[in-house]
Amino acid sequence: MEDYQQVGGHRVKVIEEGHGPPLIFFYDSWHTALGAGPVTEHLSRRFKVIAVDPPGFGSSPLSKDLHLTLSDYATFVAKLVEHTGPGNVTLVLTGIGEALALAAFQQEESMAARVGRVVLLNGFLYGAHAGFRPFKATPLFSRWDLPMNRMVHRRKILQLYGEPSAMDETTAERGWSSFPGGLYSTQFKLANELAQSETTLAAGRRALADSGSPIMLLWGEDDPSGGRAVAERAEQEFPDAEIYLLPHVGHFPHLEAVEVVAEAISGFAARGARVTTSAPKPPPEEKPAGES
Repeated sequence: MEDYQQVGGHRVKVIEEGHGPPLIFFYDSWHTALGAGPVTEHLSRRFKVIAVDPPGFGSSPLSKDLHLTLSDYATFVAKLVEHTGPGNVTLVLTGIGEALALAAFQQEESMAARVGRVVLLNGFLYGAHAGFRPFKATPLFSRWDLPMNRMVHRRKILQLYGEPSAMDETTAERGWSSFPGGLYSTQFKLANELAQSETTLAAGRRALADSGSPIMLLWGEDDPSGGRAVAERAEQEFPDAEIYLLPHVGHFPHLEAVEVVAEAISGFAARGARVTTSAPKPPPEEKPAGES
């Protein structure tokens, strides 16, 4: 079901499919139209899947004179989690949505209590990581920094695929329909703020690690904006996380490896106890009688 709903004081596009434990997809305008597709269809057989177009991203417009800050979006993420009703929520985060949720963990105390599990797909764990160039609000901004037509947009998406042949042309066309409005009106401002917000993101990563929520890092190894290198860095900060690297997959795992991603998320979300990939510590050696 696709409809507009009031979430955190904003009228936003919400897609809900299936029944069962709540599972929220949260991303950005590139991922909104692209992400609410095959993976959510798979997962809706076992979960109540909720995909939200954030305020100002594509299909959820903001008034022209309203600009939401990183802190505002963090509050929105917390309200979105609350909007799902009682019970623990599994968050699936990608793109700029990942950074917004990190800010929410740092800013909103309710996140640790309400979020049961977190899946991190290729996104902005570290702000301006490899391949990410902050947008510049200059008179030439729209001419040089943004895709101005469907063909340029298609080429930019294609560059983010691990295997270009995996791109579905219908999906790429659908992505264009919501892409320009979101980036023109909102995301270049947010991207600039994110580029200056490493302290906030670092605090968010610590808050997520300290929340006790089990974490899965489900990462496309060949993402040109930060593949294996980002996953390896994250492994140091989330030592108890499940790390699942996807070979020959780029920035869109939920499109490039649909069944693998759906099965990995489904299995992870269905588990009740924290799972650690760390090797168990050996028991202390017993000393012979008489030794101190």
